[in-house]
Amino acid sequence: MTTPAGLLNDDEREEIAEVLTVEIMRIETGGLDTPEYRAISTLVFEEIATGSWASGGRIITEPAVLVEVRVPAGAVDEHRRERIAQAASRVLRNASAALSQANEITRIWSHVIEITEGNWGAGGRAVGFSDIRRIAAGRLPGGMAS
Repeated sequence: MTTPAGLLNDDEREEIAEVLTVEIMRIETGGLDTPEYRAISTLVFEEIATGSWASGGRIITEPAVLVEVRVPAGAVDEHRRERIAQAASRVLRNASAALSQANEITRIWSHVIEITEGNWGAGGRAVGFSDIRRIAAGRLPGGMAS
């Protein structure tokens, strides 16, 4: 998740980390919220310097955010991608005073990025979608140590 520096305070980041993680996880998994799924669900807050965000060819100063959700290719259909976009916008607008006033169409964006089979890595090896499912179910693929 990329924002201009200073947009979110610590409490807003904490709320977004919990709520957005659970929302996206439940959409991606069909409703599951387990310790194993949480263990492989990562949210990175990246802040960029003031004056480093441009839109339409001009530097913008108003609040903005870009949420990138990476999923295994084929893991989410069009309906789930739509739900991810809705959840990202709703969670951010509810958690952040600044984003609650932002233009939702031009300043709150989400990208669902599908990672093709074999392009994930965990435990020092390449893993595929079936491996990710096993890891999320608490069953490590053969040859992996916890």
